[in-house]
Amino acid sequence: MPSPKIPKRFLIGLINALSLPENSFQELVTKLERVPLTLNVRELLGEVVSDVSGIAPDDAEKIASALMSLYMVRANSDRETSEAIDDIADTLEDVEDRETSLTDEVLSNLKPRLAKLLEVNSFVVGTKAISMLQEHDNIFYRARVLTDIRPVFGVAPDAVQAAVIVHNLMIHHHQGENHKDFYVTLDTQDVQILIDILERAKVKAESLKSLLATSNIPYIEPE
Repeated sequence: MPSPKIPKRFLIGLINALSLPENSFQELVTKLERVPLTLNVRELLGEVVSDVSGIAPDDAEKIASALMSLYMVRANSDRETSEAIDDIADTLEDVEDRETSLTDEVLSNLKPRLAKLLEVNSFVVGTKAISMLQEHDNIFYRARVLTDIRPVFGVAPDAVQAAVIVHNLMIHHHQGENHKDFYVTLDTQDVQILIDILERAKVKAESLKSLLATSNIPYIEPE
């Protein structure tokens, strides 16, 4: 099985994280471990890394982005943790670019430090949840409804005989790497049908949340 691909733009940040002094690295891991399960992984990574002593502001964003990439690579891998660590370590050790090459000291601590980062449950599970939510052809991003009055003319075009209300629903969604819009026209009855369907979906969600709570399975609330 090929080693996971870590984009080059994240390698420097990952190497900076793995090259931290021992006290700063342990502080980073400790603060990561205190974060509860969340889908807001990217923002919280930035907050945690920026709060670690010994990490310069210029490096914090690079490290946070690199850790996000690391967790996403792990989330999309079916390998055991030990195998994933070996794969990532091999990828890092094979880097030939001087800018991202590893010192002997970093190499000696590479796998133990990778293990500590990949054992932070909240971020491993959080990125796995994000990955599962995004494993669909079309992912909702936002929506908008434009409502119009459409005049109805009689036989003669010089007088309005009636009017109808028309709703144009626009759904903006992701399709792979692309952003697309989907449009559908609704009448007032259609709008109520959609409202009823969505209300029913909310009731189902609350029922499933109760089931999860009874089973002591944490539910990760989207933010």
